[in-house]
Amino acid sequence: MRAGNIGGFSASIAVQLHCLDSVGSDGLLPLTSGYSGAALLTFLSFAGAMALMMLLTSLLVGLAKASLLRRLQASTLWIKRGSGVVLILAGLYLGYYYVAAGM
Repeated sequence: MRAGNIGGFSASIAVQLHCLDSVGSDGLLPLTSGYSGAALLTFLSFAGAMALMMLLTSLLVGLAKASLLRRLQASTLWIKRGSGVVLILAGLYLGYYYVAAGM
């Protein structure tokens, strides 16, 4: 067995499962304590919580993306006008710089 593995599971999963451990009073993981039902329940609760978090995160990103795209499309006219003003100001500054520098 490689270092960093505990009973075939990686150390990070073992630590996360240890946080969910409510059965063992000896501080060992349920995966190693001999209670197969507790181990299965712990693993399924961990997997369910992770799946729920990933689903919620994906939905929030998808909804925010659609809203952001709608707002950007609605403000395209103002973005074009603003960038035009910035380019005009940059051109005026460069003209002033060249005149002031005597070029």
